[in-house]
Amino acid sequence: MQFNVNGVNWKVIFVTPDSSVLIDRTGKRTIACTDPVTKRIYISNTLHGPMLKTVLRHELCHCVLVSYDLLGDLHRMIDRGDYISVEEFICNVIADHYAEFRI
Repeated sequence: MQFNVNGVNWKVIFVTPDSSVLIDRTGKRTIACTDPVTKRIYISNTLHGPMLKTVLRHELCHCVLVSYDLLGDLHRMIDRGDYISVEEFICNVIADHYAEFRI
């Protein structure tokens, strides 16, 4: 799947759960990961149904933050040690409550 956010082309790639691309910035293995450099979302091919939708929405939030260059703004507002946890919190809130905002 390919898509565009604010003129930035992204691609979703499904990988095996043991793929090295599913290791996040903290060094932990995850079920999905967004790479802002290659503009790729990597998702474990074991996900399906509602969980897949929630995870994909979460990763799409990372794409929005990168594509609209919002991380710089975010980083100016918070301490360096909180960058990752605040970014993850934002993406989780949007992914978890997405259905409430659908019009």
